[in-house]
Amino acid sequence: MITTILSLRASTGTPLELRNAAGYYTPGDGGGGDFYWDDQSQLPDNGGTIIQAGTAPGRWRRIYDGPVHVKWFGAIGDGNTDDTTAIRNCLTFSDDIYIDPGDYKITSQLNINSKRLSISSSPLAYLNKRFSSGDLIKFQSCPAVTLQVNVRNSLPDVLRFNDNGKMGNIPQFRVEGFADNIFSFRQCGSIDIHRCEITTVYGYSIFSFTDGFINFSGNYIHDNCYVDSCVQTWGHETLNVENNKFFNIALLPDNFIVVKDGIDTPQSFPGTAYAWQFGQALSILGNNMYVSGNVFENISGLSVGADHSSGTQLEASRIVILNNIFIADSDHIRGANPPGFIWIENHQAARVTGNRFSFRRRAVGDGQFQLCRFAVGRFNTEKPCFEYSMNTYIAADNANDTTATINILTENDDAIVNIENNKHHAPLSNFVFIGTKNATRPCEYLNVTGNDVVCNEFVMGYNEEVFTGSNFFKLPKQINITNNPKVICSGDFFNQRGEYGNSDFKLVISGNNILNSGNIYLINGTINAFVSQNNAPNTGILWNWAPTATQGSRVSVAGNTALGKINLQSATNLGCTLTDNIFTGEVILRDMLQESYVKGNTFLASVTVMGTVNYAHIVENLFRSRLLLINAIVVRSDISHNVFEGNGLGIYGYDPSSSSLKLDHSHIVRNTFFSDLTFNAIEFPDFSVFIGLNFITDNNITNRNDQPPMRICNKIGSANLIVSPVSGTTAERPTGQPVGLEYLDTTLQKKIIYWGSSWKDMAGNVV
Repeated sequence: MITTILSLRASTGTPLELRNAAGYYTPGDGGGGDFYWDDQSQLPDNGGTIIQAGTAPGRWRRIYDGPVHVKWFGAIGDGNTDDTTAIRNCLTFSDDIYIDPGDYKITSQLNINSKRLSISSSPLAYLNKRFSSGDLIKFQSCPAVTLQVNVRNSLPDVLRFNDNGKMGNIPQFRVEGFADNIFSFRQCGSIDIHRCEITTVYGYSIFSFTDGFINFSGNYIHDNCYVDSCVQTWGHETLNVENNKFFNIALLPDNFIVVKDGIDTPQSFPGTAYAWQFGQALSILGNNMYVSGNVFENISGLSVGADHSSGTQLEASRIVILNNIFIADSDHIRGANPPGFIWIENHQAARVTGNRFSFRRRAVGDGQFQLCRFAVGRFNTEKPCFEYSMNTYIAADNANDTTATINILTENDDAIVNIENNKHHAPLSNFVFIGTKNATRPCEYLNVTGNDVVCNEFVMGYNEEVFTGSNFFKLPKQINITNNPKVICSGDFFNQRGEYGNSDFKLVISGNNILNSGNIYLINGTINAFVSQNNAPNTGILWNWAPTATQGSRVSVAGNTALGKINLQSATNLGCTLTDNIFTGEVILRDMLQESYVKGNTFLASVTVMGTVNYAHIVENLFRSRLLLINAIVVRSDISHNVFEGNGLGIYGYDPSSSSLKLDHSHIVRNTFFSDLTFNAIEFPDFSVFIGLNFITDNNITNRNDQPPMRICNKIGSANLIVSPVSGTTAERPTGQPVGLEYLDTTLQKKIIYWGSSWKDMAGNVV
């Protein structure tokens, strides 16, 4: 006679009698097994391993070793029969469960409390959530859980989204009928989730954890998963996420229906006014996360989002995101989360290293996309530190998303951010973006080094709030942009709307190979900028505004093999140091109110000095073009020992009624002029003013076109000016000059000396 579990309940046995059940309901249905008769047992019938026959003592007891199978407890797995009770009984009885092949319909929540548990499954086994509220399985206060399970839901013919409220005036959709988590873990000490396959599910999240040590590895979550987060944590966890694949999470279909106020409103993907706010792969609100070796492909929200609860006494936290692959290559990726690859907020330390990011396409008109964002480090136990290193980011040349960038918004005065040794190809997006709120520094130190980048702007920043009073943009205490081997920018290399008023900001740009870019753009406030040892033939340096700073600012440019246009225009206390550079573009210095040094440079284009220049030392330079003094007031300065190979020295005035040049205790001495033109070196001499004693002496002037040598200054006969040597005809001899003035009389063809009342030649003869 063929025995089943049902037939065992109909007959008793003799002591230790063995019987084999060929199935639970029918032979071969997977629920059978070997049983023996325990005539003394009064254990309750659990429907799977203890079978009661009649009312007297005695039970059929299953003989088994290893995991307990759900089909032993009467689960059928045909997709239609309700298997909730059978699986609940199995979970209640055993701490080692195996889910046999099948599609198991679950119609109410399964609860597991205070037990160690292992659940594994066949690759062909699926749990199918068929109820509208609550978790599929809720684990409460379990010391340890190991889970390997496949989950799916039946996909409706037409997706229906229920408008359950608004976030920022954008409806937050829930798929109608499914609202909570698939798996919920609360206060479980240790959790292992591995080799799960999950597809076509709806809910708030798939895995939700509160406290515990979680290992999440080898899982595959893919296609038609409409959830806020695939994996979500709350509390003080350690979450290890390794070798998983998240694919096509919360992608909107071309057509769907929004249910609002009981009315079905058809929507199409290209024209919908609704934004999808779900679709994060990982969302951690907790302490520590290690993410390694995963693939995140086409995620509507964030691939990895890490946040922490607010407060001033937060525990130390660590985030490591290592050797993962991130891909965005779908027109259906939409989001107002905003979507992106990595978002790390309010943690003490985060390291993003060795990852590969690929950005090909996504829906037009979305929320701002984030490549990697470090934001709001509020910890006070130690200095926050964030690192983005050895990553590769490849964006399509036409991927027009200018916000795809490394975004720094830490709002923490003592944070350190390192952006190191990355390869980054994104012609239409920025590389590093610095933002701030509430007039706090975005970080203390920002280091950008060793990067190979094609981008729009290399390092740029902007305030998210209005530029008013103390709420003006704040800079890091120091930014170091050093030793980047190749940078190509369609925009600026550095563009920072700086401090408001006085500060101690320091900028170092050194050792970079900048093949193409716009400007190093310095504006506002007090700054110490050092630009040295760069090769940047197309890059300019621009300073043009400092409305409130009273402290001194300085721009030091040294040892650059090639730099483009330099334009330093200040309304406050700015000084510059330009030493041992080669400048390929025009150089403009205006209103250098602090002592400045221009020494040992080669200028291939013109150099212009404008406005008030105090204590300027322009010495030992090579001018291939011209030095222009345009409406300049030169105070206690010297232009000496320079070589002019171009058109020499020129003065121009914007207004003929004003002075083009005021020399105030300044000197133009011992320069060498080689000119291709015959012209007066100081043009419009009637517009020149000399204050105090000024020297224009010992300059060597040679015209290379065999014309008479030009004069450095025609403004002779002034008590405030010493001009030597000068030359001219006998009729042009200067008057009112100091005793000892030398003059080359071209009429006599000899050098003569002024003795106060007469001119004498070198032999002492009056001439």
